[in-house]
Formats: sequence, C-alpha cells, structure tokens
Amino acid sequence: MLLEREIPSPKIVIIIDKAQVSISDNAGGIKLSNIEKVFEPYFSTKTKGLGIGLYMSKVIIEKNMGGKIEVKNSQNGAIFSFFILEK
Repeated sequence: MLLEREIPSPKIVIIIDKAQVSISDNAGGIKLSNIEKVFEPYFSTKTKGLGIGLYMSKVIIEKNMGGKIEVKNSQNGAIFSFFILEK
C-alpha cells in the first residue's frame, strides 16, 4: 500500500516486546468498511490479490501457535499486532 498510495517517505515500524509483535506503517490505514474483513479467506482490495495471506497468518498464529492477531488504525496507518498467549 505504501507504493500504491505513493506515500512520501514511506515507513514500516516493527516493535517486539516479549510475547507481542506490532507492525505499523504510514500508508493511511484500512477503510473501516474493510477492517473487519481483512482476515477472511479470499478478501482482497487489490486487483491482483488472492486474499489468502492474512487469512493464513491468522490460522497459523491462532490455531498452530495458540496466539492472537488483530488490526487497528492509527493516525498514520494500520497496526497489526501478534500476541503469543500463555498456556
């Protein structure tokens, strides 16, 4: 999205804190009408997108690792957070 939206000075920030990893960008965020759908299989806003990447990430993190993945918007862009839950 950074390149598609031609964001000046594009940036991706990765923060790792024990059992949490957060990845954010400054690409303007995800439309509110789409934010609840981004982890659904075959959902994509890209013309050549398959919509399988975020779905597979969710399956791996939640079913295979016992974790959680979520997305929210910030003032500048989207923030994806991954949590490894204690067993």
